[in-house]
Amino acid sequence: MNNRTNSHEKIRRMSMYALLAAVVVVLQLLSTYIKFGTVEITLALTPIIVGAAIYGWKCGAFLGFVMSAVIFIMGVSAGGAMIPMVQYNLPASIIVCFGKGIAAGAVAGIVYKVISKKSPVLAAFSASALTPIVNTGIYIIGMITIFNGYLTQGSTESSPILSFILLVLSINFFIELAVNLVLATVITRVVDYYNAKLKKQ
Repeated sequence: MNNRTNSHEKIRRMSMYALLAAVVVVLQLLSTYIKFGTVEITLALTPIIVGAAIYGWKCGAFLGFVMSAVIFIMGVSAGGAMIPMVQYNLPASIIVCFGKGIAAGAVAGIVYKVISKKSPVLAAFSASALTPIVNTGIYIIGMITIFNGYLTQGSTESSPILSFILLVLSINFFIELAVNLVLATVITRVVDYYNAKLKKQ
């Protein structure tokens, strides 16, 4: 009986992983058509936070990987924004692209688990805030360190790196942050519903 229960739980977990991954893919594809300035808004962070809250940091990291894979594939496709970066440094492009997504998902799971012991609502808001911060923060760190030469080459601006940081930290980042915070209550309800459903079984 115990083995049957464990098998059922594994199937349920795999199904949820697949469902959340599909949502991440769809939302990230939609994100390519939603831009404020030159940087795309990442809509796929919310299902990543949901998965991380329910199943932990490993699920968050997996969903972050899925999001990063979509970003990378779209970025290197015909006319993709990442083509110049890949031509400049392919390994670094892969590390930055996948590193930020995986880290953001993992952090969401860790933060939610720690804080939810005291307050699930606060945990949802904290994870919702930190996920875009980590995602954007690693991107900025990678660009101003590994891709320093890429940002400055051929630039006529007095401070191209500062201009880049201000661009990323402008309306794009704050919209991502605002969207996640607005949906934090939804995330809390989804997690509560899922946990309540598990208790009934």
